Amino acid sequence: MKLSIIIPMYNVELYIERCLMSCLKQDIPCEDYEIVVINDGSPDGSLQIAERITKDYNNITIISQPNCGLSAARNTGLSVAQGDYVWFVDSDDWIKENCLGRLLEQLYNQNLEALAICAANHIDGNDVRRFSFNENEIIKGTDAMSQKKCKVCAPFTIYKRDFLKDNDLSFYKGIFHEDNEFTYRAYYFLERLGYTNEILYFVYQNPNSITRSFNPKKSHDRIIVAKSLNNFMGKVDFDYKIIYYNQISLLLNEALFELLNTDNNEIINRFCDDMYDNRNLFKYLKKSNILKYKVEGFLFSLFPRKTYQVYRLMQKFNRKH
Repeated sequence: MKLSIIIPMYNVELYIERCLMSCLKQDIPCEDYEIVVINDGSPDGSLQIAERITKDYNNITIISQPNCGLSAARNTGLSVAQGDYVWFVDSDDWIKENCLGRLLEQLYNQNLEALAICAANHIDGNDVRRFSFNENEIIKGTDAMSQKKCKVCAPFTIYKRDFLKDNDLSFYKGIFHEDNEFTYRAYYFLERLGYTNEILYFVYQNPNSITRSFNPKKSHDRIIVAKSLNNFMGKVDFDYKIIYYNQISLLLNEALFELLNTDNNEIINRFCDDMYDNRNLFKYLKKSNILKYKVEGFLFSLFPRKTYQVYRLMQKFNRKH
């Protein structure tokens, strides 16, 4: 088995057939790859659609579990995957037809631990956007992060399964932004990372997606991710710590920016309490090589219980200048 495509499934009855058929319309034999669908307690008709499609193909496995979230579903898929490589594909997205042959050829010929898909289409109504790093060389994951050639979205990197197992890599359960937490650990260990510039992955901006609506948990979970990366830094060589200083600083800023969407003082105060309880993270703002973060680190340390208020004032100041 060369490849396992892992697809978590929850409330995607409008999209799951498109996703599965894109994975099935490929240019390699069915026995060379498997599609592992994790039904994460989906209450809609997603399971019935997937089961109907499965009847016509022998390389699809469906595993049902109680709703535990995206991370747990991916971890379940990874635990049963048999392929040399694994590709995490989201169930409302799809991949290019007849692309697996080229991907596997590159993965095996270059003996890669991971392959980054650095060009994709984001589909939002009639809007199509493309991004690309225009890179083909084999580099280390630390270089990819340092050179900003790292996309945190998990589906944009195909990993060697043994690499994930050997480095004890799995997804943090029960949080938003699990990709940020996972990718910045996984890339640190990569010695052979390749790139493909072909547009192979299509992202559907699902209007009902939880990622497109305000939820204060997103801000709190960014702090959890920052704490996890803080713990991980015990494994990080000094030369690469700046990557994590900047990433933790970014996470704190994104958490604060998310709160600009609410005027609910109770939500804001709870978040400020959370920031205060984790004020040890402020040192990374001051250690960052980005001036904005350094200033924030100084001010947050002066006013540790008023981080949101300080951030909001800084936003107003920046807009004026």
